[in-house]
Amino acid sequence: MPSGAPTAEARLASAIGHVLRWGTIAAGVLLLAALATALVSHRYPLVLTWAGLGALMLLPPLRIVLAAVVFGRQRDWKFVWFSLVALGVLVASNVAGWIWGK
Repeated sequence: MPSGAPTAEARLASAIGHVLRWGTIAAGVLLLAALATALVSHRYPLVLTWAGLGALMLLPPLRIVLAAVVFGRQRDWKFVWFSLVALGVLVASNVAGWIWGK
């Protein structure tokens, strides 16, 4: 392998960075569109606001899923397992909050 080739860790960090960057930009654009709509029309654009907030809330699980996929492609099963356990805890805590938080 050439010395200038990126390592697996560098590729993972780059992929996660791209997902987080573009996800944050998309959420920001949606929230700014909601704000602009509210300022112009004097009505609160609930759909745009929820879409922006939803995009922000989906970034952490998406990062975990991406990490699990990359680790799986590298056949690093220990870290695939860690990623899936972290995703399971995240999903379980959200489900528990939704069920018992009412």
